Amino acid sequence: MKQRSAVLALLLLAAAPVVLGSARADEPDLAALLDDAKPAGDRWERCAAALVKAELRGRQPPAEVAERALAGCRREEAALKAVLRKEIGGSRAESVTALVRDIYRTNLIRVIVALRSR
Repeated sequence: MKQRSAVLALLLLAAAPVVLGSARADEPDLAALLDDAKPAGDRWERCAAALVKAELRGRQPPAEVAERALAGCRREEAALKAVLRKEIGGSRAESVTALVRDIYRTNLIRVIVALRSR
């Protein structure tokens, strides 16, 4: 759980200059944004992990399993994007969500490879 929260927090912090651009008085508080986005991000990651677990013993390549898991969790991805959209706007929400998706995909592949090699 802590690692998932850390991934989302680090991503939002790393993306802050891109997402927020130059700081303005009407820009969202990054800590508040993280607090709002964390539950949706956690649900998305739990959904993907559950779908990966169901296919873990299969013979499909890890990248394919990870991609299918993420595709199966579009509703959870959309929920995170909606939270972000309210705070940072549509195009910024798209960018951040795409970055989170890439990180989740990479982490899922790593987990699949590690668990299958045991």
